[in-house]
Amino acid sequence: MKHALVAALVAAIGVTAVAGASAAPPITFVDIIDERDMNFCGTGGTVDIEGTIRSTLWIGETGGDPTQALRAHINISITYTNPETGDAVVEQWAFTQTNNIIEGLESGVHTHEFTENGLKMMFRAKHGGVITRDAGSLTYRVSFDENDNVTNFEAVRIRGPHPGFEEDLFCDTLVPALGLD
Repeated sequence: MKHALVAALVAAIGVTAVAGASAAPPITFVDIIDERDMNFCGTGGTVDIEGTIRSTLWIGETGGDPTQALRAHINISITYTNPETGDAVVEQWAFTQTNNIIEGLESGVHTHEFTENGLKMMFRAKHGGVITRDAGSLTYRVSFDENDNVTNFEAVRIRGPHPGFEEDLFCDTLVPALGLD
């Protein structure tokens, strides 16, 4: 659920960048999150969610797309708080991603190669230690058809602990940490 939220926000940033991308300097976005989830991870429990997503995109061209985000730096800090108990977990991300079309053209069947370096995800208790951490370097390829539907995903290189890349740890990690189990 949350990973879908972050992925949707990052994708929305990319779409926004396409609309305004004509300059060579990087484009910076800041998204503020302030919401209450009344059924967090399907538990029926309430969680307050507050945070900031900061993204800087460098626009260029590969595969016939002159408005592609070739490089992105993402910083995310989100706090999840159980208002009944005060239990809180902080999620942090700080990574750089490169994106190149290595086969085909954006207008047809094509494959992107992404490399991500840095902290992809860390959950820590607000007043305690690290619960789980996903960091290091990842390279993966995603193929799309002419309608931009994903047709293939291939992990090329995984270096570092990446439990969040290999499985969705969000609810499994946060539900007990927030006292909702």
